[in-house]
Amino acid sequence: MTVGIPGEFTGAISYGGYPTFFKEDAIYRVYGDYPSEYSVITSNCRGVQKGSYRSLAVVGDYLFYKSPSTVVVYDGSSPSSISEQLGREVNFYAGVGGGCLDKYYIKLENMAVTPYYFVYDMTYGIWEKEDALDFKFFSGSENGQMFACTSTEIIGLGITDNYLYLTPLVGEEWVNWYAETGQLGLEYPDFKYVSRLTLRAWIPHTSEITISIS
Repeated sequence: MTVGIPGEFTGAISYGGYPTFFKEDAIYRVYGDYPSEYSVITSNCRGVQKGSYRSLAVVGDYLFYKSPSTVVVYDGSSPSSISEQLGREVNFYAGVGGGCLDKYYIKLENMAVTPYYFVYDMTYGIWEKEDALDFKFFSGSENGQMFACTSTEIIGLGITDNYLYLTPLVGEEWVNWYAETGQLGLEYPDFKYVSRLTLRAWIPHTSEITISIS
């Protein structure tokens, strides 16, 4: 089969039972059960960034990947950006991703090849920035367990951390963690403003929480 459009392919995956191919600016889905029925449906939209083919991962019913500009989620119709919270100060490349238990794990690099590691929780629509581990690839998810590989380690992710060695990762006695919202209230028309913010939090015994408002 031919597509008749120039440009190299940047990624491929089976999604929803159909072979799905990508260029940076297009998505191609192959339909049909045998050669005489094969057809290609082309969508001119954000495809997979060159060099980020390993970012492709199916999580639940959705496909995640790194496009040339943002991280996107694809439901079979059109991709939608989900990485606005990561900011625009850094341009990311070389995405490596995996999916497990409604979470999308992705390692990215900046232009200086410095690794960044993020986890997107589909349930709450929240990004978490983790310690910058230089993952080379993620395995598939099996019964809530997934593995990630660096140059020297295999790390367990999911419901049973490090299940491969039957020894859980050592916990930390004290962990600093923070969440930061975007700007609130500036988009309201007609001089409307936010008059109150309500925060509900659950923290373990002896833990502390500090709230800062700018």
